[in-house]
Amino acid sequence: AGLGLVLVVVSACSSVPFDAPRMESFQHPPTSAGKLAELSEHYLAGSGEHTGVYEIEDGTEALDIRLELAERAQATIDAQYFLIKPDASLLRAADRGVRVRLLLDDVFTTAKDEGLAMLNAHPNVQVRLFNPVARGGISSLNFLLDFSRANRRMHNKSFTVDGHVTIIGGRNIAAEYFDMNEDVHFWDFELFCFG
Repeated sequence: AGLGLVLVVVSACSSVPFDAPRMESFQHPPTSAGKLAELSEHYLAGSGEHTGVYEIEDGTEALDIRLELAERAQATIDAQYFLIKPDASLLRAADRGVRVRLLLDDVFTTAKDEGLAMLNAHPNVQVRLFNPVARGGISSLNFLLDFSRANRRMHNKSFTVDGHVTIIGGRNIAAEYFDMNEDVHFWDFELFCFG
């Protein structure tokens, strides 16, 4: 029994390969044409402003706006989230030729490593994990044995499309954040910005 406990603890302490090769990735300049460029121009024309801001409180509206933006994307989607569950709209955009970059915090990422690797293998998708934790053995031991690193999390949330529009605020990507889970309700506030 003692040997089994030692093996569990040792496997839980497996390290993450932080020196894995990575391709450099940079933000593309905003698109010069397309529906979202036209939207920005239309709403900002004659106002003298460089940025428009719209408040999003309703979860259903927040989801509708994201789905519409993913559908209208022509060149890029840059998304950064603390927690994300499967989102087919991003994959459909990538299949149309849109470059999709995801930066995800690793601590509550529910996708298996193999699934993230398959997503990252798509020619138009780049997945990066912020401060990854080892998932072998009992993953919660990472917090006990390497607390100062494992507790450093990325809690930012943004969804930027074609360099013209972005959603920033409190919502992660999961049903409960969009009023689609009857058992759990979150109230979040976001801003839809363009320009």
